[in-house]
Amino acid sequence: MFGYNLKLAWASIRHRKALAALMVALISIGVGAVMTMVTVVYNMGSDPLPGKSDRLFVVQLDNQENDGDRAIDQNDLPERLTWRDAVHLLDQRDGADEVVALFNTQFAIVADTTDARPRHLQGIATNAAFFRLFEVPFQYGGPWSAEADASGTPQIVIDRQLNEQLFGGENSVGRRVRLGSLSATITGVIGNWTPNTRFYDSSMNPTFLHQAFVPLQFAVAANLSRAGNPMSCWERDEDREDAFSKADVEGLMASECTFVNLWVELADAAAIASYRQFLLDYIADQREFGRFPRETLSFVTGLGEWMVINRAVRPQFKMFVVVAALFMIICLTNLVSIVLAKLMGKTREICVRRAMGADRMTLFVQNLIEVGIVGAVGGVLALALSYFGLAAMRALMSLSIGRTSPMFDRAFELDLTMALTAIALAVAGATIAGLYPVWRACRASPAFNLKTE
Repeated sequence: MFGYNLKLAWASIRHRKALAALMVALISIGVGAVMTMVTVVYNMGSDPLPGKSDRLFVVQLDNQENDGDRAIDQNDLPERLTWRDAVHLLDQRDGADEVVALFNTQFAIVADTTDARPRHLQGIATNAAFFRLFEVPFQYGGPWSAEADASGTPQIVIDRQLNEQLFGGENSVGRRVRLGSLSATITGVIGNWTPNTRFYDSSMNPTFLHQAFVPLQFAVAANLSRAGNPMSCWERDEDREDAFSKADVEGLMASECTFVNLWVELADAAAIASYRQFLLDYIADQREFGRFPRETLSFVTGLGEWMVINRAVRPQFKMFVVVAALFMIICLTNLVSIVLAKLMGKTREICVRRAMGADRMTLFVQNLIEVGIVGAVGGVLALALSYFGLAAMRALMSLSIGRTSPMFDRAFELDLTMALTAIALAVAGATIAGLYPVWRACRASPAFNLKTE
C-alpha cells in the first residue's frame, strides 16, 4: 500500500512540476538557513572530550575581600586561583586522578640554529599532566617529565603547525628553540588535536589553540610575560596589576591576584564529595593566616556547566539561530498557501476517488505522503545550501579575525548528525505545513463538486 501511495505521489508531483519546484525551494531555503546557524552552535557547544568530560572539573575559590558583594554561585566567583592556592592544590591531590594548573603566557620563539626573525605567539605554562588529562595526541615525542615539572627545566612542547614553520615538519624532538634570551629543549610535537573550542583556559576561544607549552616552574623562574593572561586583583593590589603582568613575578606569587586555572579529574560522586570537603578544610586552614575573609564558598564545576558559564556558544550565534528560525517559519507559512493552491487543483480528482469508495483517511495519507516527499527533496537541497552557507561564514569570519586554524574550521563542518537533522526537519516542516491544506481538501463534498462539474 505504501508503494502504491508513493507511486501516486510521484505522479502528482510530475503533473504539477512548477508548484512542486516552488515548494522544494521554500523548504530548502528555510531549512538551509536554520541548519547553517544550528550547525555552528552545535559544533561550538559540543562536548570537547566525549567519554571523559563528566570527570573533569574546574576549581573555584572565593578569596575576594570582605567588603565585596557575597558570591552566590559559580558566576560570581573568580574563574581562576591565586598562585599559592594553585600550587598547594597541585601538590595535594586528595583523591583526584589528575590535577592540572595552567596560565597564559607570551614569548618570541625561533629555532636555535637560525637567525630568522622570531615568531611572537601565545603559549601555556602548565604541568605535564595537561597532556594526559586533555588527551592531547603527539606526532613526535611526548610531554616533559615530572622531574622537569618540579625543577623548572627549560623544556617545551610545540604543535604541528609551529613545527612546520620552524623545522619544516621534521622530527624536532631534542632540538632547541630560543624564547627571547632563553633556550629550551623540545620534548614533543602535538599531532592532530582539534577540540571544538579552547575550553581549558576559560576563554572558550573558537579561533585557535596555543602553539607552545612550557613547565609552570620554568615560566615563573624565567619570568615569561603574562601579558594577555586574564588576571583579577582586589583593591589592595589593583595598582600593581600591570607590574604583575610583566615584571613583578615575586609580588604576583605572594598576592591575592587570581590568574591560574586549576583542573581536576574526579572519578565518581564519592571522589567529588571528598574533594569538596578537602577544599573546605583548606579554606579553614588558610583563614588562620587572614585569608578567605568571606563566607566559605567553593565549587568544583563540571566541564559542561563550565562551558555554559563561559559562553562557549557566543550569544550572537544564538540570536542568528532565532532569526533563521523565524525566516523558516515564514517560508513554511508560504508553503501552506502553495500546498492549498496545489490541492485545489486536485479537488475533482479527490472527489472522484471519494465517489468510487476511497475513504478520507486513505486520501489524507496519500496526499500527506506527497508533501513529505517534497520535504525530503527540499531537505537534500537544504544540505547543499547549508554547506555553501557554512563555507561563506567561515571565509567571512576568517577575514574578519585575520586567521584560521583546524579548530576554527571545525565549527563550520556539517557532520552526519546535522545532515540527518536537516532532512528530518525538512520532512517534518513540510508535513506540518501540509496538514491543514490536505485535511481541507479531503473534506470536499463529492456530491457538490461533481455536480458543479
